Parts: sequence; structure tokens; C-alpha cells
Amino acid sequence: MRNLFTCLLIFFTLSAFADNQPVTFIPNQGQWDASVRYRIQIPGGQLDLRTDGMDYVFYDTDYFKQLHNRTLPANTPLKLHGVRVYFDGANPNPTLKSDLSDGISRNYFLGNDARRWASNVSGFGEVVYKELYPGIDLRLYAHHSTIKYEFIVHSGANPDLIKMRYEGSEKLSVSEHGNLEVRTSMGWFRELNPYNYQEIRGKTTEVKGHFAVREKNVVSFHLPNGYDPKHPLIIDPELIFASFSGSYSDNWGHTATYDAEEQPHFRWIDERVWFSRNGGSLSNQLRRQRRPNPLGCRHSQIQSNGYPLTVRYVPGRYANGNTA
Repeated sequence: MRNLFTCLLIFFTLSAFADNQPVTFIPNQGQWDASVRYRIQIPGGQLDLRTDGMDYVFYDTDYFKQLHNRTLPANTPLKLHGVRVYFDGANPNPTLKSDLSDGISRNYFLGNDARRWASNVSGFGEVVYKELYPGIDLRLYAHHSTIKYEFIVHSGANPDLIKMRYEGSEKLSVSEHGNLEVRTSMGWFRELNPYNYQEIRGKTTEVKGHFAVREKNVVSFHLPNGYDPKHPLIIDPELIFASFSGSYSDNWGHTATYDAEEQPHFRWIDERVWFSRNGGSLSNQLRRQRRPNPLGCRHSQIQSNGYPLTVRYVPGRYANGNTA
């Protein structure tokens, strides 16, 4: 009885952890398309960092809830929407550097091609595009449960060079409060009016500035009163996924037990969606991730209509054969 109680306690702890994961930048070590440098789970979707820009892809979170409740008609497509952001006029080959490793080992066994598998993949708390524009770095980092990014304009650099072109959004506008609002078929997300500042002789000096939308879909930053170019300038917006609810991935715990060797076994479904991105509304290309945990490994299968067959954890090895 004590073993079963301990097993259940660990199970519910892991389930809670899965629902409250911090924002993590996962490097691509061959498990995803080569254009992806880092991937981040965000509410209702994912964010991919590419050399030349970023991809936001959002999906209908109610789809997986209906799958879980067995109320979704067979062959119902998953609705997706992608927004691609290009760094116009930027360095075509910036160096991407990651920092603040979380020390967690992740293993990806996606598909049957072993060349696309990756093991011992650690996540990071920040990624920096070095010299994205001449004298300008872009830093993205985890901030509580969301993502912040900042352009670091070094002394003598020109912030007017920064231009982000949004492809695939239904609407792109600046609100009366100065926030950049990006609408998709799945909802909308905001980039809060940036806080711009300089550190000059030990004091923080705020620099007035705001988003500017040019040519309908090109975003830059306008600094009406200028700034001191002899000192670095920080342009610091914040991403808010206001209309996207749910956790960073949908998962449901189903059962827990232990074996004859008193090793715990857990079973839950973790819905994560990896897909191609072209901008705008997308058709579904559903895959399943075999996501590791400290106590063992996962084997996952789905039916052709998207319903899961099972997800099984096996301590120290992977399950083989039919697990239905």
C-alpha cells in the first residue's frame, strides 16, 4: 500500500509539473526541420526561432479537449494558424547563443528515421542573436510564464535598421495604448508597448518610443525624442498571449502503478503538435512527441483519426510492439 501511495504521489506531482512548466528554449539537434534553431512551447501553440526570423503557430486547444472526452467526430481536422516574422535587411547568418541551461535531459524519438532522433537535449532560459543588425543584438528570455525580448542597440548603432515583417496575420495594428496587436484565426497576441532605456553614468534613463507599422505589415520602433547614441539603448517589449488559454501543452493523467520490482509506471497523454509553417491558416499534420521523464521513457501511438491508442512509460527502456 505504501508503494502504491508513493507511486500515486509522484504521478500527480509529475502531472502538476507538466501543466506548469517554465518557458524553455529547446535547441534543434536534428529532431526537427533544419530551419528551426530553437523551439518554445507557448499557450496554444509554439514559437520557432529561425536564423532569419521567428514562426508563431497556434492551434485550436478545444480540439484536444474533445479528443480527450471522445466527443470529436472522426477525421475532424485540427485548425492551425501560423504567423511568420522576418528580420528584414538583417544579417543572413547571425550567431545564436543560448544560456541558462535547465540541466534537464530530453530525448526525442520522432518518426522511424533514427537520423532524426536526438538524445540528452537540454533546454535554456535565453537565446541571443548576436549582430542581427550591425551593432544590434536580439535577446529572447523567459520571464515568469511568458517570453520577453529586447533589442540591444550598442553604442553607435542605428535602431532604425530594425524591421520585422509579419506574414500570415489577419490584422496587424498598434492600439491606443501603444501595444502591437497581431490577430490570427485562433485569437490574437500582443507585444506590449516597449520600455526603452539607457544606462548612463550609473543611472537608468527612459527613452520615449513606440511601435510603428509601415507598409501594412512591417514593424519598427519610433523614438520621437531621440536618444544618446554614445551609450547602449535597450528596446524591451513583452509578449502577451491574452486570448490563448490552457497550458503549454495539453496532458491528462490516466493511471499509475508499480511492478514486481517496485518500479513505478505512469500513463498519460501529452498532446503536442509539430507542423510545417507557411503563414496563415494551416491544415493539420498531427504528430506525437515521446516525452521523457526522470523515471523512464514513453511509447506513444495514435490512430489515423487522431485518437490516442496509448502512452506508456517504461523505466529504463522503451516499449516495443502493440501497446493498444
